[in-house]
Amino acid sequence: MGNILRSNTEEDYILQLITLSNDTISSETIYDIMMKTGYLASELIGIYKRFIELDIEKRGKISNQEFLSMGELRYNPFRGRLKISLPMRSEDYIKNITNFISNKDEDSFEKITLAPQNASSKIAPEFEDTTEIDMIPYIDFSQFCQYLGVFSPRATNDVKFNFLFKIFDIDEDGLLNKVDFQVSLKSLLAGNMNPEEIDEAIDHIFRENSREEEKYLTKEEFQKSLWMTDFYQKISLYFTN
Repeated sequence: MGNILRSNTEEDYILQLITLSNDTISSETIYDIMMKTGYLASELIGIYKRFIELDIEKRGKISNQEFLSMGELRYNPFRGRLKISLPMRSEDYIKNITNFISNKDEDSFEKITLAPQNASSKIAPEFEDTTEIDMIPYIDFSQFCQYLGVFSPRATNDVKFNFLFKIFDIDEDGLLNKVDFQVSLKSLLAGNMNPEEIDEAIDHIFRENSREEEKYLTKEEFQKSLWMTDFYQKISLYFTN
């Protein structure tokens, strides 16, 4: 009898990923990523290959700009909004906060160029709530996977919805007005619908999902408007090994 080919198991893919990373990624880290993102070990191999392609400097980490240069995101109509919807900071912000952290003694503070600050405070207001992740100029593979977690085909609709709401909420007031929709849908549907058709679609959404006296949609009303659409399927990226 001929040899029977055995299909790879998740454990096989985990071992492959550990080998591919030259033992820099542990099985514990891989299981943690799988639990947090919903990606399978077989998919993580494809994601890791993409990660090392982006890591041109071979640092074992990538910058926000390198993350956004991914082919899957480069032509995404919401690419510019990802910095708002994902926990990332601009290169200038990182440079300033890094300088601030390394020079935060009182004498050198005045030499640091930051946003206007409260005269009674030794910390610029925009940095008062800075957390450890904000101070990291680069993201490692684990953080890279967490950034991509919202695009996992197995991410819950709630995760995808919260991400999508941040994308649409242009003025970040927790409500969606018609301007939010116009900016978002014109980016998303450019080439498929003309401006008049988009405005008609927005008017229809507001007629169907908001109270007549209101000029905005709440988070719950926006979620209701997505029930019969394929938006959740569109917010998915597929990786193969």
